[in-house]
Amino acid sequence: MGYDVEFLQIPVPPGLSFPVVAETAQSLRHNAISFDDVECLRTELHNIKGCRPGPDQTVDFFGRGLNYARLTISRNRIHVENNASVPELLKIYRQLTEKYPTLVILDLQSHQLHDADSFSKWWAKPL
Repeated sequence: MGYDVEFLQIPVPPGLSFPVVAETAQSLRHNAISFDDVECLRTELHNIKGCRPGPDQTVDFFGRGLNYARLTISRNRIHVENNASVPELLKIYRQLTEKYPTLVILDLQSHQLHDADSFSKWWAKPL
């Protein structure tokens, strides 16, 4: 698909539904939580099927077919250079949410925040 996203830890207020529009997403991003241990996070990613070490401390994901993503980890976010399908990308996201339950997806095209369901529905819409 070729669109970049970021995984962020943001506590979402009760009652807020996804997708979160860009204006609200921008204000919520100020509440982002840092990852306590970047090396532990990198190890978590390496344990996901299809992930392996990439150059310069990145993590490369190789999914089915030509699905590929490069994940760059920082204390505040996981930046995903994404060329994977939505289902393949969500495999990574769902496994990470087991350890990081406040993880959300920032769509860098629409600037909306998503959970897995809203992200899948958003990208299923015809262009």
